This record gives sequence, C-alpha cells and structure tokens, in this order.
Amino acid sequence: MRIAIDVGTATTKAAVSMAGRAVPVLFDGEPTLPSGVWVHAGGALSAGRTGPGGAAWLADPYRLLATGNSGTANAVDPVEAVSVLLGHVAATAAGGDRITGAVLLVPAGWGPRRHALLREAAGRAGLPGVELLAAPVAAATELAAAGPAVPDGGCVLVCDVGAAAADIAVVERTAAGWQVLSMQEPPGCGGDDLDRSLTTALLASAAVPAAGLSPDQTTALTGRVRAARHALAGTDRVAVVMPDPHPPAILTADHVHTAGTAIRQRITAAAVDAVVAADISDDHLAAVAVLGGAAASLGLAPELHEHYALTPHTPQPADRVLPAAALRTGGTAAADGAADPLRVLGRGWARIWQLIALGIPLAAAWLLLWRALDDGLDIIGPGAVYDYLKLPVLFNSGALAMACLFATLAMIGAGRLGATALLDHAAATGDTGSARRAGRILAGGAFGGLAFAFIHQQLADTVIAAPGSTPPFMDHVLLASILVVVPTVLIGLVAPHIAALQGTRWSERLRYPMTPVILATAGTLSMSVESTGSARELQDYVAPWIIGLVGGRGGMLALGVAIAFTLATTPLPRIGLAVIIGFGGALIYTWQLQETMIGLYLASVVIWWVLQTGRIAVDATPGLRSRVGDWLRSMASTSA
Repeated sequence: MRIAIDVGTATTKAAVSMAGRAVPVLFDGEPTLPSGVWVHAGGALSAGRTGPGGAAWLADPYRLLATGNSGTANAVDPVEAVSVLLGHVAATAAGGDRITGAVLLVPAGWGPRRHALLREAAGRAGLPGVELLAAPVAAATELAAAGPAVPDGGCVLVCDVGAAAADIAVVERTAAGWQVLSMQEPPGCGGDDLDRSLTTALLASAAVPAAGLSPDQTTALTGRVRAARHALAGTDRVAVVMPDPHPPAILTADHVHTAGTAIRQRITAAAVDAVVAADISDDHLAAVAVLGGAAASLGLAPELHEHYALTPHTPQPADRVLPAAALRTGGTAAADGAADPLRVLGRGWARIWQLIALGIPLAAAWLLLWRALDDGLDIIGPGAVYDYLKLPVLFNSGALAMACLFATLAMIGAGRLGATALLDHAAATGDTGSARRAGRILAGGAFGGLAFAFIHQQLADTVIAAPGSTPPFMDHVLLASILVVVPTVLIGLVAPHIAALQGTRWSERLRYPMTPVILATAGTLSMSVESTGSARELQDYVAPWIIGLVGGRGGMLALGVAIAFTLATTPLPRIGLAVIIGFGGALIYTWQLQETMIGLYLASVVIWWVLQTGRIAVDATPGLRSRVGDWLRSMASTSA
C-alpha cells in the first residue's frame, strides 16, 4: 500500500492506494488532521487532535525546517517534530497493513536542504521509498486527469489558497512529465488573512470598538468568523456571536466577497507576475487550476476567468485533492528541480528564451546607437559643420536616450538573473549571506548599466561633437537611465535585510518585459528612416506615401503599443491605451512629434520601475494594503 501525505499550514491530508483507487485517510472520522504536534512537559512529542494536560501545541512543524525556531519554552528538533506528525499519519493510514511507498507533497520553492531534512524526518517515521512531489505538479496532474487536455508544451496556472498563504505557480507539461517554470507567494493572501479582514469589517459594521477587545476576545471572534465563513457553503447567511453586550452579527457571502477584494487583487497580480516570470504569454496557458480551502470563499475562480478568458478548474473538495493526485502521479523528481542551479532560467524553450531575452535590450541599444550616430553624421554633412542651432532640432536625441536606457536594462537584467539564482539558493538552504550577495549583484548590475549607458553617450559625443565642446542636448540622454538605476540600487541594498522578503524572489519584480523593447526599437528605427536621408534613398524603390505610412505612422503606432504594454498588464487596458496613444499618435504624426512619443515611452519605463518598487515595498509590509482597505471601508461606513 502506498501513501501520499500533504502537510498544509493548518491541516494535514493523506490518501492511500487500495485496489487501484486513491482512498482518503480519515482521522477520528474526519478527512483532515490539524498540522502540528503536542510538546509535553518533559519534552516528548505526540500528534493527534488532543494532547495530554499541560502539553503545548506546536503548529505547522514544516516551517521549522526553514526557521528552526519552535517558539516554545522547550527546544524542539524540527526533524523530530515532522517525523512524529508523519508517523502518526502513517500509523492511522496503515491500520495494520504495510506501507510500501510514500509520496510527500512539498512547496515548489523548497530546495535541496529542506528536501534532505524532510527525507530524514520520513526515514525516522519509518516511511519507505519516499518520493517528493511539488504541490503544483500534483495539481496540474489532477487537472489533466479530470479537466481540459493539456498538450506537450502547454502550461497550467495553479493557484492554491491555503489557510496561511497562497502559492501561485506556472507548470509546463513536457514529454518527460511536468516542470515548474515560476512561482509567486503573495503576502497576506491566506484564509487566515481573509478571516481577520472579515472580523475587522464585522466589528466596524456592528459599531464594536476593536481597541476595546482583549487579544483572547479577538482570537475567539476570529475563530467564530472562520466557522461562519465555512458554514456559508451550505446557506446564504450565518449569525456570528459578537462580544458582550453586542447582539449577534449576520455574515453573508457579500460580506466575504467585499472583505476579500484586496486579497483577490493581490492574488491576481501575483498570477500575472508568475506568467511574466515564466516568460510565456497568456496564450500559452492551456488551463487554470484553483484549489485550496479559501479559494471558493474569496471568489477567485471568476476573477481569474475574467482575466484569462479560461474557465478555471476547481476540483472538489478543493482542499483535499492533492494527495490522490500525488498517488496518480506516482512521485517524480519535479520537487528536486530546485536543486538545479540553472532553475532560474527555466527549462527547454523557456531557458532558451531567457538567454535570448538577456541579449534583446543590448542588441536594441546598439541598433539605436548606430541609427542615432548615422543620423547625426548625415545632419553634419561632409563639411563637418557643427551647427548647434540645427543639430538639436534635427538630431534624434530620443533614440540615443533610448539606446542608453536599453543598455542599462541589459545590465540590470543580467544582475537580476544572478540575484534570483542566489535568492533561490538562500530559500533552499536558509543562507542569509546568499540573499545579501543577491542584493549586491543586483545593485552592481544597475551601476554597471549606468556606466554602460555613459559609454554610449560618450561615444555619440565623440562622433558628432565638435572638438572641445558638447552639444547641450547630450546632457539629458542619461536621465531615464539614472531614474531606473537609483531605485534598483536601493532595492538591492535594502531588500535582503527585510524579514518579510526572506525566502521570496523579490528581484523578479524587476523583470521588464521584452515585447515593449522590441516594439519601441522597431518604431523608433522606422520613424528615423522616414525622417532622414534614408527616406530619399528608398524613394527610388518605394512610393513616398508608403514610406510615410509604414515608417512614420507605423513607427508611431509601434511606440504607442510599447507604452501600452509597459503600463498595462491586462488585455482591455492595453487595447485602450494602444488605441489612444498608438493610433492617436499615428493619426497626427509629424516628424517633429518623434521626440515627444519617444519621451513618453521613456517616461512609461520609469513609471513601470517606480510601480515595481512600490510593489516590493508592499510585499515588504504584509497586510499594509488590507489594513488601508479596512481603514477606507471603516471611514466609508462611518460617514454613511
């Protein structure tokens, strides 16, 4: 008999294979067991729903494999705590039979250190033939067995919302099985966070001052709210007992939906980030899987359906499907993928695209630099007359500024990739030194990018400037690069020291998409050809109106679309911005507007960088967005 065990933050689930079927394991008649162990007064450990008198409850022993801090008076060996829990699950499941193999589900972000500790714990528990399986792989396997077909090369977005956290991952199907391409862990997005938000909302609606409650009263009320939220699955309203002397409050699905708005938005944003980090487009997604006990309460499936135009697969019961799926998968090496130092590059075509993407901004920078220098020399002419009244008007300094910016992005991209690899190592091993080195590499890449941009600027200055002087328009071509480098350096120096960012891939927030780079380069080059001597050379072969349409107006359209792809991440806003900026710019195009449109694109990149910096700041302060939302809702209810 084989067993699959899923130890979650709040509850543990298991299934065994019997007669070719996956059968859930019942613990005292219930399908779940609280995830934790009892610490006895003498230091002994036990697992189960109830413990002996005087024993302290130690929840979520899996986290001890990362932190090693039990938070109890008696020091607890993390491996032993996990071993006791696994042993209790195995003994309950076996019922006198012999277990011949075990599949243990693990988070996709775990690395070799925690894998080794978990294997040691399983060995102490007497589990034979242990295999580790990444939870998103099990979810994708379940979806492929029960939901839409996923072809080789197709990807599945997995959103697993548990009690304490939400895990978002993109999983790709290959001929050899499944592999995790990317993952995100948005802070403050678990069922417990939803219950705290609901509690705050109920207190506000009932005019109960939260400051007047003791911590025990708040904890008890949150527990009653959690039970009421679960009860809403079978009814439309539930009464929640409020602290004396206040009457009971009524909880409805609308209350839950409103309280979960900020959490849904964070999860959806993390899903978008996961797709971007996987270096795939939305079109590559074959399916979306939504599971976890809090997912239904949040109404996450409709939100993702609206965003991706795919009907999410929501297996039932949403919080107990993974062990059965793990038995069908049979265990794979997918969980050990974190041991691959090149995992940050993805696999297969994703890895090739990652390497190509590193060179795209650099190639774009050199193309734009060459075009700017060629235009400058064409304006100066063979007589080398440095007319500084004509040169600033005719010379495309915007193209030079874009070249400098793309040179900067190329170096930041290389630094970000190295930083992410070190952050993965830090998450897998708990090595805080690797996280600090990741920050220094990112900051160093940013400084290197600015130096590289300065070289581009000096090269242009050397080629087109008169000896001993510098055109005044050269002074601002580095502005966009500087505005991108400054926040990047600050992030690299500060982020490794923020506790809330430990174990996360915060550097991936700075993965600037390559589609806008390609569009902006093509648009700038097209407009440059249309407005310079190159157009006269083409007129022998192409009608002037075609040059103007494709080169001038087409280039303006491409730049507008690049701006839309930079500022918006969802289809409808992108289309709206592309129509307004791209088509609008194409309709009113003149060669004098080239610099304006290029300036708008450079500004959009800076805005994108500022927004990503803000997202990292929000990640660093868990609960900030929900607290602000709760405050705004309380203000609105007070004014009403």
